Amino acid sequence: MNEDNSTSTLRLNLFGSGCTIAAGFLENEVYNKLQDYISSNKLTLEEVLSDYRHLHWLEIDKVRRWQDFGTHLFASGLYDYTYSVIELKLNKKDKVKIKLSDVYYQYSLFPIYTKEIKHINLFENNTARKLLVIVETTIGKIGTAEINTDNFDITKLFFDFKTVQLNSKIKYNILSELKYENKKINFKKPDVLVNGYYALMI
Repeated sequence: MNEDNSTSTLRLNLFGSGCTIAAGFLENEVYNKLQDYISSNKLTLEEVLSDYRHLHWLEIDKVRRWQDFGTHLFASGLYDYTYSVIELKLNKKDKVKIKLSDVYYQYSLFPIYTKEIKHINLFENNTARKLLVIVETTIGKIGTAEINTDNFDITKLFFDFKTVQLNSKIKYNILSELKYENKKINFKKPDVLVNGYYALMI
């Protein structure tokens, strides 16, 4: 996929499953406040965290929405699932779809894609504080972006992954960032439906 003459417009669409993970350590005072609120209102941890009104009433410093808990880790993007694909459209005519799993695992003999994977283990908490981990999964168009480029080259597209391990069985391989020629690609707001939401105390 390349264009020999002039500047080309490359449109990138991320389709499939999205994932956002926010993780942060809780001071004892905050942890106790959360537990007391859950118990007295007969709510689940997820019900408290997903409703900004509960967070407002709890008055936890600098927390207005559940994403604000991600002070230790915040990762968001397309994640490696069955139907997750990256669609590349050059000048609205040449179209290629790449399975995210093909990029992550690189099954080919010679590497096609330029990538980096950062492995993050959340389930080994060696501190005295509780680690709150919140996970939201979505489905749909995770993001869209356009870049102008001369002679597009797939090898100049850089895929930045975060592999987040929640326990011995659950992990998410998240495409957290894309760059072209060392410049970050900024994606517009997604058009998605939330299909999963849960929280863990580790």
